[in-house]
Amino acid sequence: MRVMKILLLSFLFLSSGAWCTDNPYLLFREIDQGVINLDMNVGDNIVKLERTRADINLLFNRFNQFNNKFTATLITQVENDEVLRGLQLTVLHRAVKTYLSLSSKVQTLASQTGIHSKKDLRKYLDSDDEQKNRLGLTWLNLQLDNINYFMNSYRGYFKVKKLRILMNAEDKSYQVKANQLKDFTSLLISRGTEKNLKRSFKKIKGYRGDLQASAHQLLKRKTSVEVREKLLKKTRKDLRKGYRKDRWFKTGRFLLHHASGLFGNSMGAIKFRRGFLDKNDNLNQEIISELKPLDMITEKTPFILTDKFIPGNFGHNAIWLGTKEQLIDMGMWEHPSIKKLQPMIEIGYSIIETDRSGTHLKNIDKFMNVDDFAIMRLDGVTDSRNYLEEVYKVAIAQLGKTYDFNFDVETTDKLVCSELLYQSFGDIAWPTEAYLGRTTISPDNVASLIMYSLGPLNLEYYIKGQEDRSVLYKTEEDLARDLGFRKNPELSTLDLPYYDQPYKKCVKVVRDGKKRRVCYTAYKHFKYERPNFLIGLQ
Repeated sequence: MRVMKILLLSFLFLSSGAWCTDNPYLLFREIDQGVINLDMNVGDNIVKLERTRADINLLFNRFNQFNNKFTATLITQVENDEVLRGLQLTVLHRAVKTYLSLSSKVQTLASQTGIHSKKDLRKYLDSDDEQKNRLGLTWLNLQLDNINYFMNSYRGYFKVKKLRILMNAEDKSYQVKANQLKDFTSLLISRGTEKNLKRSFKKIKGYRGDLQASAHQLLKRKTSVEVREKLLKKTRKDLRKGYRKDRWFKTGRFLLHHASGLFGNSMGAIKFRRGFLDKNDNLNQEIISELKPLDMITEKTPFILTDKFIPGNFGHNAIWLGTKEQLIDMGMWEHPSIKKLQPMIEIGYSIIETDRSGTHLKNIDKFMNVDDFAIMRLDGVTDSRNYLEEVYKVAIAQLGKTYDFNFDVETTDKLVCSELLYQSFGDIAWPTEAYLGRTTISPDNVASLIMYSLGPLNLEYYIKGQEDRSVLYKTEEDLARDLGFRKNPELSTLDLPYYDQPYKKCVKVVRDGKKRRVCYTAYKHFKYERPNFLIGLQ
């Protein structure tokens, strides 16, 4: 079974995905480097201004080439009521950050012309100084560039409610603030901006001589035509209508979050005893020796009242980042994501988790106040350097996020414990469940992937604490029973176990001339399917 899983994961990690030929992480790095290399210290030198403008345009074209295909895929999934996966959510917010970064460079470049207000623009366009006239034309071209980038990048996607809300959600991982995209684009296509542009178009129509060709070229631009044909007005109207609808949705989510939070915090404060595995130094050292970097861990605390309300067997997930020695052996100790955590890791804080207090680090001693504990491992997770770095980068970027009392896997501004895994290992097709109009993932959903044929997850270690402080070591078959699965003896082989999940199935039959409802126990087998959103993090 393990050999089959390794072969599958090797294929997955080396696959290029269905989005486009670009690996977005490599693309974003390329664009970030391009932004760093931009010559922004150009003053009012028109040749340098135009050269940097052309460089930004090239970067935006590279971004849009990917982003349009990517977002079209998201729209298709939303229309088909398919859940958006962690990797897609991560890339969505990374794309928003990239768009805002590039757009801000356009604005910065526009300020180099010396134009900082409508009054400045009027003076430059009305001036007898041809240099100022040309700077005014350059400023107008840059404003049209930014409007054009918005129209090409996000205008169409803002019509989709789910994407509009997600794109405007806060994501501290990428320093994206709530409504940052909305606020920027609303100003970009505002009534004031439109009036200012139309007023300026009238002025430059009168340009003659050497300025005439440049003015005519600006007025012929597709974006100029769209401004004159009131497309900006229609776009503003569409967005205002959408944002009004979003307000009701956000209000409902806000109320649910706080009501659920009040309940969860009250119940979480009620503990009946300490965990049976608590304060066992020898066991903790044994566990540390079993753990490998980026192992996923799960536990059970039936003595805490909140666990009574969590469906299934397990109640919590976390990720093992690794000890200092392990990270040095992997060549990750000096990686930027790890470097800022070095002092904490050196004193044993190698677990990253999300609980009701938010996402933070914890050591094994504090974590082991539990009754049951298991280690799950993703085969091949450390084989690809790029993949390894991205998992660490995404996981550590979640630090500081608050708890998601809405339990919605498709939001990234807040997390629950299993959503931390959903985001960090975002290219895995995690099992999820629909609940009260949102999609959730529970610790049992995470562990159940071990029961899937060709699933990418393995059970490495599983123990249960006893009341007398002894430890019971459990097997994969024990895990199957705890999760509500059974091992199929007829289809299982020594190397490849086959697990079924029983469920109640009811059918209508005719007996003695009457229709009757007959129910019986049926069994369902799950096979891991390669997700269609992989991008090949090779």
